[in-house]
Amino acid sequence: MPHSTQKPDSGATYVHPFAPHVIRRDPHEKILNIPDDLPDSQVLNMQPPAMFIHVDQSYKGAEVVLDRLPEAEMLRAKTKTRWGIINVWHPLKLVQREPLAVCDARSVEESDLRPVTTRIVLGKPPNTINKDNEQWHMVASPRHKWYYASNMTPDEALLIKIFDTKLDGRARRVPHTAIQTPKDVGPPRESIEIRCLVFWEDQELE
Repeated sequence: MPHSTQKPDSGATYVHPFAPHVIRRDPHEKILNIPDDLPDSQVLNMQPPAMFIHVDQSYKGAEVVLDRLPEAEMLRAKTKTRWGIINVWHPLKLVQREPLAVCDARSVEESDLRPVTTRIVLGKPPNTINKDNEQWHMVASPRHKWYYASNMTPDEALLIKIFDTKLDGRARRVPHTAIQTPKDVGPPRESIEIRCLVFWEDQELE
């Protein structure tokens, strides 16, 4: 079933959430305190803010995400027209620390992006399943322009474009990261992220 959250803002005609909701409520310091001698088989149940510049899927990775879904045949039929991936980032409480920052896509050259293979391990050892995909990381440049919204509240949300088939000059991807600021106070940030395939069936593919 299409999800209606993004329709008024993105103009999409069909929206399909494709991943479990990602809830982040662990402090960044928690991951820094992991013992160096922890065995590789140890399962860590934590979701701190992602403190590195990234785009969740590269152009190649977006195609992989779509083709892995149980509904891939139905969704692939919709890719004759414009389609993309948009993340809905939504705070669960007032954001007082580690806000989400986004980079102006107009300031990012394609050559700034580096493909990185990521692996999601599902299940518990020894019955684990590995799912590899490709995302972008980014080389820093003085050209880049960064923005963040301070003190976001639960009635606000950010739509972050991860992928877009359009080649007409509009943003095709938005690098983003959680950041630490001198004003960070209070409890760990709590947020939820919903990842969605979006389709504009009334627009040309590129």
